[in-house]
Amino acid sequence: YSSKAKATSADPCGQLAWLEGRLVAAQQAGRKVYITAHIPPMMDLWESTFITAFNAVIVKYSSVVGAQFYGHTHMTAFLAPSAIPNYPPVFVGGSITRVSDTNTCYQRYTVNSQWEVTKWEQLMLSAFQAGLTPSNALWNMSMNVGSALSMGTGPITRTSLLAGANSIKTSPAAFNSASNLLGGGYPSSIVNKVCTGGLMTGLCMKGLYCAFTGQTMAELLGCGMTLGVSDEVIMSLVTKMAKLSAHH
Repeated sequence: YSSKAKATSADPCGQLAWLEGRLVAAQQAGRKVYITAHIPPMMDLWESTFITAFNAVIVKYSSVVGAQFYGHTHMTAFLAPSAIPNYPPVFVGGSITRVSDTNTCYQRYTVNSQWEVTKWEQLMLSAFQAGLTPSNALWNMSMNVGSALSMGTGPITRTSLLAGANSIKTSPAAFNSASNLLGGGYPSSIVNKVCTGGLMTGLCMKGLYCAFTGQTMAELLGCGMTLGVSDEVIMSLVTKMAKLSAHH
C-alpha cells in the first residue's frame, strides 16, 4: 500500500481481503471493532489506488468500525474526508520519542459502550522545553482537542472532526490550537516555518483544513484551489509533514 513500495498487486499480501473478512465476521457477530495500523491513509503516504480500495471496504462496513487509530507521522492529527459522509473517524497519534522536532506527547481517548470516542485529550511532556530532565518531568494536559477545535458535544464522529477542520480554517484561535496539536503541545515547527506573516497565516489556516479533509495529493491540491490556496503553500505544508514522518 505504501507510496514508496510501488506495489503492482491489487491487494499486496491479501491485506484488504483479510480486513474485509474480519469486518464481515464482526458484523455477523454483532460486534464493533477499532482499526489500528501504523501508517494512516492520508497525505499520499499510501498509493492513491490503495486508498480508494481501502476506503471502499471501510465505507461498506462503516457501521462496524467505531474508529481508526494510526501513528507514523510523529504529529497528532485527524482525518475527516470531506467527500465521504459515513467515513469512520480517523485519529493520528503523536510521538513518545523525539526523533523528529515535535514534542513528546500521547493521546488519551474516552470511549462509550457503542465504541464511540467521546473525549480526546492530548498530554505532553514539558522536559525538553522547560530545561528539566526526563527523570523529574511530569505529563501535563496539553488540550481537550474536541473543545479546543470546537467539535461540539457528544461522540467525536467524522462530522465532529469536519467541524474541527472548519474551525481551523476560520478561527485564528483554533488554528493556534491545531499548531499546538501538531507540535505535541507546543507550536508546530511546520506552522512556524511555513505560516509566517498575516497573509501566510490566513492561507495556512485553509491549507491545514485541506490537510485534515483530503487524503490524496489530488484532493489536497483541489481543496487548495477551491479555497484560493496555491499549490506551493499546500506542497510546503505536506512536504514539511512528510519530512517529519520520514524520520521514523
